[in-house]
Amino acid sequence: MMDMKLEDTNVSRIENLLRNVAQPAVKVKFDQEIDPRMLQQTLNRQKLKVLEPLRKKNIIFGKQWNLLFPIPNQGNACSTTFDLSLMICLLRNITSIPITDELPFYSNKSEGADLSRLKYYRNMISHWPNIGPKLTNEKFETYWTDISQAIVRLGGAHFQSKCLSLKVGGSSVSFPTGVKRLHEELIAEWRKEKSMS
Repeated sequence: MMDMKLEDTNVSRIENLLRNVAQPAVKVKFDQEIDPRMLQQTLNRQKLKVLEPLRKKNIIFGKQWNLLFPIPNQGNACSTTFDLSLMICLLRNITSIPITDELPFYSNKSEGADLSRLKYYRNMISHWPNIGPKLTNEKFETYWTDISQAIVRLGGAHFQSKCLSLKVGGSSVSFPTGVKRLHEELIAEWRKEKSMS
């Protein structure tokens, strides 16, 4: 096994928090806003007016589009197949929750601010190798606190233990080469998606 430097590990740990804990927490909010039993009908109603323009602007990508509108006789759309960015995009564009691209003030604890926070950090981490220095322990603690508090507010109190478990369990993690490669591929995919938008 190959150990990564602590500052590289910090980036991986934040990415892990976003993918493995924030995503299910956002799904809780998503399913509250858009009834899973009515998801396909809601998407169909929004297809031409809202979603098709997002697809043309490459805000929604082909792979994501296929999740929203599966091939006939292949079932319906299901939020369990949506990633963090797709759920936040849909919440931003088909609900009244005000979601922005900027990092909200720390004092703003609204649902829109928390979703904006997660969107901001997800995009920041996907471009981390391009923005310079490593993620210091001090910045890691700030980001982790901001993200995990947003997760708990959106998903519920039971997400607090998931955040803590991941943080404590991840403090001395050694990453095998294969895991590091998969992480780098995921970040590259996020970067590609962002550059197309």
